[in-house]
Amino acid sequence: MEKKTKMKKEKLRKRLYAAFLAFASFFGLLLTGIFTVFPPASQHVFALRKPLTGALFSALCVLGMVAVFFPSKCSESLSIVKHVENTLPKQNSETAEERGFQRTSNVLGVKLAHGHHPSCEGFAHHEFQMGSKTFCVACMGLFSGASATLPAAAAYFFFGWSLENAALPFLVLGFGGVAFILVQYLFFELKNRVLRFSLNAFFVFSSFLVLAAADMAARSFLLNMFVLGYIVFWLYTRIVYSKLRHMEICESCGFKCATAR
Repeated sequence: MEKKTKMKKEKLRKRLYAAFLAFASFFGLLLTGIFTVFPPASQHVFALRKPLTGALFSALCVLGMVAVFFPSKCSESLSIVKHVENTLPKQNSETAEERGFQRTSNVLGVKLAHGHHPSCEGFAHHEFQMGSKTFCVACMGLFSGASATLPAAAAYFFFGWSLENAALPFLVLGFGGVAFILVQYLFFELKNRVLRFSLNAFFVFSSFLVLAAADMAARSFLLNMFVLGYIVFWLYTRIVYSKLRHMEICESCGFKCATAR
């Protein structure tokens, strides 16, 4: 009885924390929109604003592209994510290998994980298969989105690409992309792999659009840093809700795969 009560309290704590993340994420989106539509009248000129912002955003994209192949390392660095991961069945990776699926690859002596979900029906739409290898749909979407966004970021921040009066369209499109991916993880589960892949890819590009819109409108390095900080926060919120969704899937089937051996 005491154990069940403790588990309920822990689950409630995680839900409240996740709710706080969702509120803070949408509040940040709202603030970004306000500062972009109504930029400060006096703007401090900082010559390195665009290249420095571009360098930081590009570094963030590259780090994210690397991180998708080391999901366990990312989980270890995030306490609540690690806690949720510890509730998932431990035999799944072995079961996947026994079924002939290859979820990791060695590249230049480095072990890269491109598939990391339990190999059961509940997670079927979370991964796709190419030959004998399985790949996480969302992670590959984020990787592809970052790969496609880097040239656009370089063109805007380093090579002077700009569109007059594009701040508002960029903001609307970027705002919609970030908001939709967060809403999707909060309220419903996409079963279509193509949509899951596309939304995660667009999430990265949407973040760039929000950052570019803020830079065009306000020309403020401080606002750029604010948006960059929130981009990291939005990604963190997305990861937390993704892991909580994984836990719900496992709980709904009673962790059957953990005892199927």
